[in-house]
Amino acid sequence: MARLVISLPTSGRPQQLIETLKRSSSNLALDNTAIVVHMDKDDQPTIDALAAADIDKRILASCKERED
Repeated sequence: MARLVISLPTSGRPQQLIETLKRSSSNLALDNTAIVVHMDKDDQPTIDALAAADIDKRILASCKERED
């Protein structure tokens, strides 16, 4: 079975991110669907908010250095 991965880049809006993830996770009907949140390594408020949030286990984080 194919897997659906939704990529969600974010920067500097931790509260909006958590609200979006909570709304979106209710639509994850299949276990093989995931949301990957892409954030910059220097965006500590977003990293902290995501770590503290009670969200679906299919929401994954990707934290890397900015390319610019």
